Amino acid sequence: MFSSTVLDPPRTVNRDGAHPFNIGRGAVAPERCVKNQNGRRLIVGGRRSRVHIPPSRTIELLSHQQVDKFIRGVQRRRAQVAEQERYLRRLYTGAELLHMPALAGGAQAGVSQVAGQGPASNEASSAAEVVPFDQASKRGIEQGPSYLVTPGAAPTTLGPVPLPAQGYLRAVELDIKTTTPAAENEPAVNEDYPANILQLVRFQDTNGNQLDDLPGYVLEQDNIFGGYAGSPDPRVDPDYSASVTAPSLQLMIVRELAPNGFGSIANMSASQAYKLTLRIASTSEIYSKAPTDLPTYLISTWMHFWQQPDDFDLLGRQQVTSPPFHGTTQYRWWAPSNSVTQGFRLQLTQTGNEIRDLILFGTNADGVRTDAVFPEPFQFRWDTELLLIAGLRQLRKIARELTNDLTALDAGVLPLPFNFGEGRFVGGSGINSWLPTVTSSRLEITGAQAASEPGDVGVFTNDVSMAETNPALRPVVPGPGGYTPQVAPRIAGAQ
Repeated sequence: MFSSTVLDPPRTVNRDGAHPFNIGRGAVAPERCVKNQNGRRLIVGGRRSRVHIPPSRTIELLSHQQVDKFIRGVQRRRAQVAEQERYLRRLYTGAELLHMPALAGGAQAGVSQVAGQGPASNEASSAAEVVPFDQASKRGIEQGPSYLVTPGAAPTTLGPVPLPAQGYLRAVELDIKTTTPAAENEPAVNEDYPANILQLVRFQDTNGNQLDDLPGYVLEQDNIFGGYAGSPDPRVDPDYSASVTAPSLQLMIVRELAPNGFGSIANMSASQAYKLTLRIASTSEIYSKAPTDLPTYLISTWMHFWQQPDDFDLLGRQQVTSPPFHGTTQYRWWAPSNSVTQGFRLQLTQTGNEIRDLILFGTNADGVRTDAVFPEPFQFRWDTELLLIAGLRQLRKIARELTNDLTALDAGVLPLPFNFGEGRFVGGSGINSWLPTVTSSRLEITGAQAASEPGDVGVFTNDVSMAETNPALRPVVPGPGGYTPQVAPRIAGAQ
């Protein structure tokens, strides 16, 4: 912040009449008169009366145009700071919480928008206001492709199909409901039902690269422990049903990482669309005893998006037109069938990004999910450090405490969440809890099973590629604590 000394006349002079500090030093011929804020005339460039600035802010200006530019800049900055101070006072007293447009009926909310009042009284401060993206944009929903499907003896593949283009994509909802129930002949289902109706869910970007490729049951667990909603467990949804004859389920393929749009991806080109592939499981994968008349499912896709905001709002304020740190993208990786024995040792190979959460799926030799395949105690190594040495009871308790409205922690499912941010639940705001890795990072789970239980462990990894990460630093061996990727400076007005 500049002091008023910059524009005030000098108070002292040297014996020879020159001021001790001046601008215009080195100018060829910048002779002209200007006035300071008190109306007094100053001769810029003359020896006897030059504009002063404090010693710590002495600069060289080579012409009177640069002097004028400097003075205007100081005046503009003073106006901005003064307006910010007034705004903070109003905020502190509770008089204003948000910049909001006029309400219906002419009532005003927040700062007055009448000409000559509030921010409108100063062009510099009014133009400096920036509306953040999540205030400038609005959330929307649009229907995508839908299918009528009856499961058969072999899996049924739907797609890849292009998804509608609209704004910035927040999530794709997969809505499965029964239109024709199965016949009542005491059918029985497998343990992952009804999420196991989806044998495969694959989401591809505009270049055909896979962002997600995983089974429906794993996607359901990602919805629960990914923390993408205040009540993330889809099993508490009002329309959820695990009925053997008429199931109903809604799963989300989420791209957004925070409620302000962080992580949402641009989806504005119909000719370069994102693609979705679904594979419906066979009857033997869904049922242990199939009904005589199989049900028919209606599978609908719904696009959840942010609209593309205009550059300026109706009040003339500049708006942020893209989500914070746009280009940041999350991925979902599934590595099934990693064989384990009593001397448990499992290497996690999906490294190079920031890890939000890991979920382990343990099954015994018969393919039944069980916690018995996990080591007790459980040891998780991150590079050179043992980050976790804990019992399975402690890890299950942590998972329950971090997951709001969790109905049940399924047997053989062990979450390792790093996505609580600065909150008390998974999905909390902030990235400081994410686990940073590079391609050479060592992630390893070791220990010994309480009793010998040979089986398999599937590993689900949800990681995030930060848009501003320097690729050249990826293969560098990290020092103590690992490598934390750099991020860009905060966008003005963004959350």
